Formats: sequence, C-alpha cells, structure tokens
Amino acid sequence: MRRLAGILVFSMMVLGADPDIREIFERARILVARNENLAEAIRLYGQVVTLARAQHVLAARAQYEQGLLYHRLGKEAEAQRAFRAVVREFPDQKGVAALARARLPAGTLETGISVRQVWTGNDPDSAGHVSPDGRLISFTDSTGDLAVHDIETGENRSVTHQGSSRPGSPPPGLATWSVFSPDGRRLAYVWYGNGTELRIIGADGSGQRTLYRTTMGLVAGDWSADGKYVLAFDLSKRGMLVISVADGSVRTVPVSDRWRDDSGLFSPDGNYIVYDIAQEGEDPGNDIHMVSIATGRDVAVVEHRADDTMVDWSPDGSKLLFVSDRSGSPGIWAIPIVDGHAAGPPELLKPDMNIQPIGSTRQGSIFYYVDVMLRDVFVAEIDPTSGKLVSPPRAVSQRFVGAKDTLAWSPEGQYLIYKSPRGLSLHSMTDGKERDVQPENFGVQWIMKWHPDGRSVFVSGRSGDGRFGLFRLDLQTGKAQIVARLIDRPAFSADARTLYYYAFGPTHALVAHNLDTGEVKSLYSRPDVGEIQNPNTDLSPDGKMLAFLLQNVPNGYNSLVVMPATGGEPRTLLSIQRPERFGPNSAIWTPDMRYILVSRTLNKRSTVWRVPLDGGPPQDTGLSMPGLIGCLRLHPDGRRVAFFNGESHPEIWALENILPKAGTSRLARR
Repeated sequence: MRRLAGILVFSMMVLGADPDIREIFERARILVARNENLAEAIRLYGQVVTLARAQHVLAARAQYEQGLLYHRLGKEAEAQRAFRAVVREFPDQKGVAALARARLPAGTLETGISVRQVWTGNDPDSAGHVSPDGRLISFTDSTGDLAVHDIETGENRSVTHQGSSRPGSPPPGLATWSVFSPDGRRLAYVWYGNGTELRIIGADGSGQRTLYRTTMGLVAGDWSADGKYVLAFDLSKRGMLVISVADGSVRTVPVSDRWRDDSGLFSPDGNYIVYDIAQEGEDPGNDIHMVSIATGRDVAVVEHRADDTMVDWSPDGSKLLFVSDRSGSPGIWAIPIVDGHAAGPPELLKPDMNIQPIGSTRQGSIFYYVDVMLRDVFVAEIDPTSGKLVSPPRAVSQRFVGAKDTLAWSPEGQYLIYKSPRGLSLHSMTDGKERDVQPENFGVQWIMKWHPDGRSVFVSGRSGDGRFGLFRLDLQTGKAQIVARLIDRPAFSADARTLYYYAFGPTHALVAHNLDTGEVKSLYSRPDVGEIQNPNTDLSPDGKMLAFLLQNVPNGYNSLVVMPATGGEPRTLLSIQRPERFGPNSAIWTPDMRYILVSRTLNKRSTVWRVPLDGGPPQDTGLSMPGLIGCLRLHPDGRRVAFFNGESHPEIWALENILPKAGTSRLARR
C-alpha cells in the first residue's frame, strides 16, 4: 500500500487556490430570487463563467442564467449572445444547451417548436400536474398540503389545509401525486397520513372526498376523458385500479408482472390503459403496452430494443407520444393508435429531448419538470466522545464546483476518491494534490468502497457493452471488471467477499451474496416491496450486524433499523415522521459500534444525527446544510466524515408547438 501511495502522490497534480466559485454563483442566485440588484447578479454570473471555464456544469449554467436575466431586463441582443455562447461553448452540457438553443430566434430550430421556462424556485415538484388550460400547476407545498401555482400571476394557493408541518392540523400527513380532471375543476391526489388515501377535491378547495383507502403505497395516475373514473396504482397489488368518482367502486385491471408500477394512462375512448413495461433480459429497457379494461387483452404498441417511456396522447387522441433513445439519444416520438393497436410506424417529433412530463394542455403544449442539481463533496469533523461538530464542513476541492458526488476513503484514510466530470478524482488529504482516473469504456454511477488491496475501488455503473451492475475499477489502468450484475449500492464484508443489498426480482428482499460461492441468501423481506427498496445498508465493523432504512414503516414514518447479519427481525432505533426522510446511503456505523450516524432531510435542509445502539435518544451533531446530505463516509480515525451535499433547483418548462391544438385535451400524469 505504501508503494502505491508513493506512486499516486507523485502522479497527482497540484490544485490552485481559486476563489470560491460556487459561493459567487450562490450570491448571484440569491439576488435573483430576491429580485434585488439584477445587474450585479449578471456581473457575478459572468465572473463564474470566466473563473469556471474548466468546470462546464457550473459555467454553462451561469452563462444560461445570465441570458435569462438579460431577457428579463429587456436586453434581447445581450440575451441572445449569452444563449448562443451556451450552445457554442458548452455542447457537452446537453440539458442546458438544449434550453439555450430553444431561446434562440425562430429559424434556428428545426420547426416552430419552442421551449420556455414557466416556473422556478423551491416549490416545483415532479409529482404535480398542469391544468388543461395551462394556467395552473399542482404541487406539494412546504407544509405538506396540496397547492396550485398560477403561472400568469406567479401566486401559490393552498388547496388543502392539514399538512404535517401546519400547527394543530389533525391528522398530520402529506399530499402528493396530484392530477387535474379533464375540465380542470377538480384534482385527484394521494394523502399519506393515518393510512393512505386517494382523494378528490375541487381546485378551489371545496368538496373533498376519499375514494379509496389502503395501508400501502399509492399513486394517482389519470382521469378518464369523461371525468367519471380515476386510474390509481396500489403498489401492494399487481394491477391498475379503475375507481368510480361517483361511488368509489373499484375495478382491478390485471397487467404484466413487468409493469413499471408508477405508469398508466387511460386511452382517449376510455376502453384501454396504456403503460410502460420492462423488457425481458438481464439489462432491460422499457416497452409500452395497452390493456383492454373490458377483456384484459394486453398487446405491445411500442416494442423496440431501445428504452421507450410514454409521455401523453396528442390532443386529438390519435397518437401516443413517448420518449425513446432509438436514434442514439432521447427524443420525443409519436405513433398512431387505432382500437388499441399501433396503426403505423413511429415518427420523431423532437430530437435531443429527455423529459419528465407533468401533463399536456389543450393548446398542444407539454409541460415537464427539470431538476438542476448542484453537488459537491465536503469533509467535517465530529468529536467521537461528545458527538458534536468540531469543525464545519469544508469543500474537499475547488475543482469541478457543483459537479462532484459519491465518494470513498482509502483503507488507511490518506486519500478520498470522488466522482467528477473526468470520471474519478483522487484527492490527497495530506497535500491536497489530485489525480484524475478516467474509466476505460465505462460510466460510473456511484462510488461504493475502496477495495482492501488499496489498488481498486468498487463502483456501480454501466459498461460500454451495456451491462449494468457492480464493478471493480483499477485505479492505475482505469479498467473495470464486473463483479455482479444488476447490483446498485451494496454493503461489503471486511474482506469484500460478501455483499448485502436489496435484490430486484420476485423475492424483493435484503440478501447476502457470497461472491466466492455465488450463493444468495434472503435475510429480510416486507409485504410492500417499496418499503425496503434501496435500504442504504451498512455492515458493522465486526461484521455481525446490519443497519438499514425502511420507507413508510410504520405507516407514515421512515425508520432506521438494525438486524443480525445472518437475518432475523429488525430492531427499530429511530422513526421519523414523513415527509422527513433519510439521506441516500447515509446510515453508517461508528468504529466503536455504539452509534450510527445518519442524515435527515426536511424542508430542503439536512442534518446529521448520532443514534445510540442502546436505544437512547438521538443526538443532533450540529452538522447541517441546505439541500441533501448523502453518501456519508467515516474516516478510519472515527472523527472526519465525508459526504456529498446536493442543492436542488427545480424548474417547470413548457414544450410548445409540438402538437396541434385541439378543443379537448388528454391529460398525462407525468
């Protein structure tokens, strides 16, 4: 290990002492949010562009924001120059470049299609929906209530008044998964509280009724075109629920076991349901099927080795729109549908668009959600005796500002490796020098653990031949060798020969996977598969206990639990009431095995807590930051904790003139 360390240190590059570029970006963003001194905000964004030329994620975003501000101030020539600069100088930042390209004058696009931003700030979410006239967008506000945003006035208005953050509001809960009725007068939504309910309510807050109750996860999907039925998905059942608005009666429509269980739309005539289905094979994409409500007959309407996911129906109901990467990159396609069958080949409507739709309007516009996430890697120090923060978080590096996440310590703690736009970046904790490791024909998704040999790291991701799973990546050569297929974020035994993870498939269980023998042993399962999905597992230093996270267990709460590594019944250490949640991969053991550190997120702020194993009260460490804290990794000294911090900047955009206008609208959920 010492020899390897010498080689790595020798080959690292020295990091210059640049200004805090992210802080400059944030100063500009705050000025814009407060509508104060926009000229100064433009200057600051320009400074970010100049200082962060090698950091394309932040520089491209700053250049684009500068263009938006010029447009806002009526300086169209300057705005167009900024948008052209994004397209010309940052082509690798495809999402921002596409938004900038859409802002350029008519004639620069292939058709009359245009893109415009309709809402930005802290409130937009991906579980809302646009009204059929394009005036309102539903969302969950900071109290947990259902609310609507008026695009024309910019005002937000609560629809319900009993969110879990609202004082004296029985019962506490959370509204989510909302969808407008075809006439725009009502909303169907899911209420998580004492149980889970599908409710309908007037857009003005009147006439609230409960249509369906369950103890499991639930999603509101769609309304039939006549407004008589709501389509919902009870995640404990393998089927679609067609629920009568008049009397709450339920009809279950069976679908394939490979149904992507948050997708489904009524056909325009109300006779069919269209849904996404996972392709068969080891590394599936999606196809699109239609099932007859009357007969249960199920047929493929979009079938291709590409990844295809539905978007919506065209306003006249003749075509199904979907996103597909069959041309090499995601774009929006349309296929004609007649009587539940494809009636012709698909056609490409708009290339280079990978959207998360939240509905369409009768004017033919598609609204979609975008989340611009800025992530960085930090190190803080927590006293192992008192459990209190000793030194505040500091950014590990000023390189790749806003574009770093997932990390791991070397076995001896001399180095911290993090994911960056260059692939992997190796940071010396001694002198701050860094070396980039470019994976060979491999895309890293998540850094998991440094291998005990010190020469390689475990990463999840996708190889050049399309295989997804857990890989062992050599830090000298950049070559990745597959360890196991379709495994995302496991915990590891000390010798890295046994993995603990959530297993996809029929078992839906927390399992132990012996890499030497290939044996996979089921350790724990739950009735609702969503309750243990992505359990954020961590193995105790002595290898005897597992800590992991449960979702909505007990009902309305998320829980941190521990269990013998051989299996058994978990013991709950901490339950937090939803909508508060635990951070991703944030539960870690302390070296003395007396505590577990875990991050908790509420109202877009995260705090790290220390939870005693003996059942004592949890302790706030004082480590707190805006946004999300995830991927907690404790240094071998037991004092320094590394993590990524991600701040979300959600936006809603409208893709216009892609569909012909019509007098009626088919609504999509998302």
